[in-house]
Amino acid sequence: MSFPAKNNLSQWRVGTDFGATRAAIRQIDSVYLGRILDTTFKQSGSLFTVGKTMQDICTEAANVVAQVDANDVNNFGEYKFANDSSLWAGWDNDGRGGSKPVLEQMRGLARLRIYRGDTLENPLAIGDFLRFFADLFEAYKHTTGDAGKALSQWLETLQNPAAFNKTTNRIRVRRRDILEQWPDVGAAHWYLPPEDVLGAIDRLFGYYEVGDISGSTTDALGALAILMTCDSKKLGTADAAKPKVVTLANDGRAFCAFAGMVIQMHHSLPETMMAINLIPPASLPDNPKISRIYSPMLTNADLAEINADYTAWQLARNIALAPPAGPEAETAYTLISLQDVYQMPNAPSESHEFGVVAAFDISGGAIANNNNNSAIFGAGFYNAIVTGLMNPGPGPAITLERLSRSVLAGGPQQVILSNFNPPIAPDRIKTSVVKAISGGMNIKEAALGGVTNYVNATQLFIDPLYGAIDAVPA
Repeated sequence: MSFPAKNNLSQWRVGTDFGATRAAIRQIDSVYLGRILDTTFKQSGSLFTVGKTMQDICTEAANVVAQVDANDVNNFGEYKFANDSSLWAGWDNDGRGGSKPVLEQMRGLARLRIYRGDTLENPLAIGDFLRFFADLFEAYKHTTGDAGKALSQWLETLQNPAAFNKTTNRIRVRRRDILEQWPDVGAAHWYLPPEDVLGAIDRLFGYYEVGDISGSTTDALGALAILMTCDSKKLGTADAAKPKVVTLANDGRAFCAFAGMVIQMHHSLPETMMAINLIPPASLPDNPKISRIYSPMLTNADLAEINADYTAWQLARNIALAPPAGPEAETAYTLISLQDVYQMPNAPSESHEFGVVAAFDISGGAIANNNNNSAIFGAGFYNAIVTGLMNPGPGPAITLERLSRSVLAGGPQQVILSNFNPPIAPDRIKTSVVKAISGGMNIKEAALGGVTNYVNATQLFIDPLYGAIDAVPA
């Protein structure tokens, strides 16, 4: 199955209109991800008890840091609860949590205040907490005989080995430290080259590529599951946490693992969602299984506690992306980026960026039928993008025009939108698209006279016209 395209309702966005559309999506996503955190962690929410455990851990961390600082030592090995499975026993005091020293992660926890009494005061601190807390498990790796080591090893299994391969698929590059890199989020630290898989997916959906496929998300989801099975003084077990991951993913509360990261631009929505969609089944129970694909097209339903927030999010997106007359019934909209500054040779300009707001049919059982369809945004989609990146054609880096054909019209497998081929109309829009292609990609306008719809506009980047490399005279 896939979603039937409504080509007559699709709209082309060029230059500043394209940029404004990208910005609107980011703003809307941030608002409703924040609402999901508020719904689930407020006093009446299902994760309130977990949130209070988080606050207790922050308080304990503050006590640890205060003692360490008072004694002027560089570790906290003497500060332990009575039993060896407590949260603070067994740490590798000289180790590192994530990319930072253990004590720095502890200080990060100590600074957070999530609640004032029973009132949720800072929902964004939930994402910070989950990152610090999950990173601390890195410090367990070289210890023996403690509960934390088993949990640390399990958290690593939540990452798909192929998708997280740092020499092939996840090839992000750290930005130069020319300036102090603050804020401490992915957008400030990482550059994603054109051949990076999640970087390409970010660009295709009009997102700002931020930090690559998100290990922080799988860690945070695992940490959230761990917190559902422990208190502030004693860790649970991996066997107890595993089914909680499945529950969180299936009822939609997995959004809580990455909502704060997306709002703060630590990662993008596609980078976090794909990390969850590609969790290896072997890391979780045989039954029940995860039965939901998270999609940046917002094509889920029946999300229990967060369903009202999610439905309002879908509506806000549709209102922002629909034609001036408003969204049509049983129709959803998503932005497909077809040309951005990262692919333009020589003199890139945002005025030459463009994309299409794709309208598609969600009537009948379309959403239910695609709720667990990996071709929409799971392994099937991911592998189609990989195929596109592995066959870039000659010449400059692969273009979004060419890459989009991997998952839209003419794709190598089931595509996300069937029969997708919106016309480029009216004439003023056609003129704008032609000028954008010509100016951005150094193609003479005379060669673009036949551009009338999505298929023949993108075919230019598949046929030999574009990207052939010239030999010099002998």
